[in-house]
Amino acid sequence: MKDLMDRTIDQLKAKAAENGQHPRTLVVATANAAIGAALAQIEEKYNLTNYEVVKCLSEYMSLSMKYALRVERHGDPEYPADAPPAPKQPKARKAMRKRAVAA
Repeated sequence: MKDLMDRTIDQLKAKAAENGQHPRTLVVATANAAIGAALAQIEEKYNLTNYEVVKCLSEYMSLSMKYALRVERHGDPEYPADAPPAPKQPKARKAMRKRAVAA
């Protein structure tokens, strides 16, 4: 895996294509290995317990999913996830958009 970690994203995509895989397969696998190695270094450096590592990871994952949840709920990453549903676009704007696409 160390060999893969030294490759560029384009090289990883090409290797995956040679293997008959999706282009992102090796990119994600390599990133996963890099995250694992970094996590092991952090765990050792700060002498973290298993619980503390999981707590740190869950907080990070929660923050990283914040905008995905906003998009899922409201279609807008800037609209707070816990806010009431985003207001619908006025029908006039939709009609204008349809006319612009048809033109």
